[in-house]
Amino acid sequence: MQDFYSSKQKSASDWGVRVENLFQKLVRKGEIDTSQRNTILKRKFWRGLYRDKLREAMRVSHESTDTFEILRKKTRKEEEKMDSDSKVVSQNETEHSSKVHQLIRTIQNTKGSKLDTVLNRMEALEREIQELRRDKSQGV
Repeated sequence: MQDFYSSKQKSASDWGVRVENLFQKLVRKGEIDTSQRNTILKRKFWRGLYRDKLREAMRVSHESTDTFEILRKKTRKEEEKMDSDSKVVSQNETEHSSKVHQLIRTIQNTKGSKLDTVLNRMEALEREIQELRRDKSQGV
């Protein structure tokens, strides 16, 4: 019985199967009455959901007259939706990060070319100043 109450979730599908198997073992041992099957399974399944968002999304189904099987199916669908949403978010973050890095490189290249232009112009001005000083000192 301790295994039943201390078990933790992996995926919603695996979790539902695990809880149900543990429950069946307890029924065979005579430790739990099958008349409370739905209530006990729903409670254990819902409480053991590892994601708070998933648990919150399934609260209404858990508190309703839905059976354990219905709760498990809804949870599996919601988990798949959350996983696909997080993949989309992750992909968008990767694309955004790539664009940011590209923009930074463009800015750095632009800064570099502008800096080179300024340095070249400064060198040209220094040469002109030196020529003017030379001309002035020679009296031209």
